[in-house]
Amino acid sequence: MTRHVLMLAHVLFCMNFALTAQTTPHRVTNSPYPYSQVPDTLFIIRDGDFSEAERLTIQSLQGLLAKEKPRIYRDRGVGYSIWLQDLMNNYGIVADDSYSKDLLGLVTHFQDKISGYILCDLHETSSNAALSLCGPLNAIAVTPGQLELVDELDLPMIEDVISKDESWVLDNHDEKLSNRVVIYQKPEKDLFLGDYSIFANALHFFSPISSSFTNKVFSRMENNSVLLGWGDDEHETVSAASSFSIHVHPADWAVNLSTLSNLNVAFHQKTYCDEPGEQQNVHTVCFVMTDGDNIQWTLGDFSTSEKW
Repeated sequence: MTRHVLMLAHVLFCMNFALTAQTTPHRVTNSPYPYSQVPDTLFIIRDGDFSEAERLTIQSLQGLLAKEKPRIYRDRGVGYSIWLQDLMNNYGIVADDSYSKDLLGLVTHFQDKISGYILCDLHETSSNAALSLCGPLNAIAVTPGQLELVDELDLPMIEDVISKDESWVLDNHDEKLSNRVVIYQKPEKDLFLGDYSIFANALHFFSPISSSFTNKVFSRMENNSVLLGWGDDEHETVSAASSFSIHVHPADWAVNLSTLSNLNVAFHQKTYCDEPGEQQNVHTVCFVMTDGDNIQWTLGDFSTSEKW
């Protein structure tokens, strides 16, 4: 049953992509997934060119910009490079390397889209708090070691959450947060999935799945909401979320979802027949690798590893 719930959730996520090109992504009626515009030009950021603290800031800027139109793509190699090439070859995406090693230039280019910054620590509960608030407060996440960057740009500090956590966020900003999308993510994974949190104005939190705080978070969500991320135990995580009618997408190591979820993907069916008349006797078969529920695996080494 657990696997079927995960498969259904992943299929629903994929069904948000339309079959034809348009300026905004297609969504089924009452879909919980947010959207803005289909991207055209993406500034390419290669993770290896930046420190972890810089990547946190880049990730927050990526999610913030996606609210209007995706502008950033993080290339982590393997599958991420392949999918980027596919976007260029088949979807008209222009890849721009102008700021591939220039964080100051990247932030400066989009400075007019940013209201300020939220100060937090890396890999701590405060980074989860910052990623929860960057969307509603139109801010980027910055660590103490990067204050020189925001000072140079004269960006104001909107909130200092270094001594705060996700519980404080919910107590003080509940009304600003989505009740259709929630992110369940450990602080040590704060360089992943945060762009989608910001894009969706979603609470980005982690607490034991059976804790009273997790129960409080889940109870504020509408029926047929979605959870992206992952917990310590598959059965416990999916069972707890499902009891509140929340779908689960394993995505704790995923990046670029705020960009990729705003694309319309064209599906194609191929038949292999020697004669036109033979097509009436053709059966189309779909082979699924495992249960297909793991978003970061699909984006990562699924297309490159010899194991598959």
